[in-house]
Amino acid sequence: APTVALLLLCALCSAADAPPPPPSAAASADGAYHAGVRPAPTPRDRVEVRVGLSLAQLVSLDEKNEELTTKVYLDLSWWDPRLQWDPHDYGGLGGLRVAASRLWLPDIGLDNNNDGEF
Repeated sequence: APTVALLLLCALCSAADAPPPPPSAAASADGAYHAGVRPAPTPRDRVEVRVGLSLAQLVSLDEKNEELTTKVYLDLSWWDPRLQWDPHDYGGLGGLRVAASRLWLPDIGLDNNNDGEF
């Protein structure tokens, strides 16, 4: 029993010494970050989204119906100032992974596609 109590005490002490989570990790938990709000200083400001498209596979080409079927990788990047912090304030933590569903994502679509799916 004394060993279990000592291990529990050590675990609690190390948890108490851990730095607080970065703002981006805690934001969706406490409501400070809203994924539905564009990361722009004002509603009139634009969010610059860089778009990259890489061809992964040419699946088929139907010349008669003028259809080209491909598989592509879409790379989108933008700056969201709400997801930044000083690593020195968080034990040197310089980055973390967050599910895309918890972040603001640009609303994009493909205008000229055959089946309406993108």
